[in-house]
Amino acid sequence: MRVLVASDRLAGLGARAASDLIGAEFAAEGAQVAVVPLSAGGPDFHDAAVTFAPEAGVLAPKDLSELVEVLHTVPGAVVLDLTDTAVPSVGELAAVDTARLRAERDGSLVAVVPPDETQLPLVGLSGWVAEDGRRLERDLGETLALATAAERWAAAQELNATVPGAGARGGLGALVQAAGGRISSGVDECARGFDVLRVMSRADVVVTGTEVLDFHRVGGDVVKRVASLAGEALRPALAVVGRNYVSARELRQVGLEAAYPVLDGFGDEAATATGVAAVARRVARTWRW
Repeated sequence: MRVLVASDRLAGLGARAASDLIGAEFAAEGAQVAVVPLSAGGPDFHDAAVTFAPEAGVLAPKDLSELVEVLHTVPGAVVLDLTDTAVPSVGELAAVDTARLRAERDGSLVAVVPPDETQLPLVGLSGWVAEDGRRLERDLGETLALATAAERWAAAQELNATVPGAGARGGLGALVQAAGGRISSGVDECARGFDVLRVMSRADVVVTGTEVLDFHRVGGDVVKRVASLAGEALRPALAVVGRNYVSARELRQVGLEAAYPVLDGFGDEAATATGVAAVARRVARTWRW
């Protein structure tokens, strides 16, 4: 049997270590195992990116000034993790010379942002400025003034503030686009880099994992994307989880065949690596042919 394992962080382990742990139990039962580390951002994404893009500089600027410095000074292929980069104000954006960015950037550039921001424009009814105004309960007049300022800045810099991704991280997406880069999510970039759909199509079973599986978040970005890709590949997807609060019917609605918890019911106790290994071993013995 061929198994693809792509877990999120679980039992205090990073995505790669958790996937390796689950994969080892399937391998011990005779399965051929492919482990693919997927991550939305942070150290786990860096760990994955240096594997699928070894020629690129993988960087995580902490704010606008660090991002601009990277765009000006780091040559060649660059992968940026902007998931935790501080969001700038419109005024701070307006101080950036995007013409210089266009002139100086040479090499491929991709920036990963939270998945719900990959299609976010900077302005418009569903743009970053409007969404941020609603979130902070700003006065409508103030929000409109900020939107106008953002539109004027974008127009002066020959940027399109309405394209998908321009509003990511409060307009950092627009700067990346100005430098010739593209916007993606960490999970999608990992899936693209490791050619997950092709590998998945050759597997018999797909296994993912996460700390908590609930219907609201469906276990988070990694679990949701793995379930979606498994659906595209017409492969059953299973989840080994710390705790599960989703019924069997709801699991099938989100693309998971079954979920196997380490811990039962509610509680604050965290799953352990030993517990994860035991559950993965049981699942491996059940799902084999």
